[in-house]
Amino acid sequence: MTTTTTTTTNTFSGDNNYRTSSTTTTQSGLNYHVNTNPCSTASVAPMNFPGVLESKPDESDNKTDASFSPLPAWLRFYVYGLHGVFDEVVFTALYDLYHADKGNRQLLGYSTLFSFFMYASCSYFVERLYIRLYYKHGVPVYVRIPIYLAVLYAWELTSGLLLRQLGACSWDYSHYDYNFMGLITLEYAPAWCILCIIQDLLSDFLLALRFVKKTKTKLE
Repeated sequence: MTTTTTTTTNTFSGDNNYRTSSTTTTQSGLNYHVNTNPCSTASVAPMNFPGVLESKPDESDNKTDASFSPLPAWLRFYVYGLHGVFDEVVFTALYDLYHADKGNRQLLGYSTLFSFFMYASCSYFVERLYIRLYYKHGVPVYVRIPIYLAVLYAWELTSGLLLRQLGACSWDYSHYDYNFMGLITLEYAPAWCILCIIQDLLSDFLLALRFVKKTKTKLE
């Protein structure tokens, strides 16, 4: 006879700042752990699966224990920077395609190394803000987007002022009607709002990723 038992638990992780919901199903002595939290791994991982974590005695004297760990902050920072630079290259390429005098059929886009650190630091800050606003307090998206937009404009203005002191600012919005000091402009607000929504999706994806750490322990 096959017996199936399902247990669902909901906890909140203070270390990683998100809620956790999980389901454990036992069937014929075999346990499966299903993690249903959007900010955790979305796969079915076997628990106590006989023979998987144990090596054959005639092949090795060790056994391997596998544990799942979230992506470290520095790796998410790196991905955010690459994503921001990619967005900037695509935007400038398409912008020049329609607005440059001779067009831009080669779709040449451009960015700078400074942009990498600007996007990475701003996106990481917004990620932490997203966790606190949404996963801790349930703030809806239509309230979060204006907050993100204010952070983004403040970040762009501050970065632009610093880069101007170094003679390294790569943008100038002085020709736009609703610009401030040539460093920020309201004309780009709709595009920034779209990127703010994508930022939440990207944050969820990166926070859900897990990598496996394997350690070998000596068999008794």
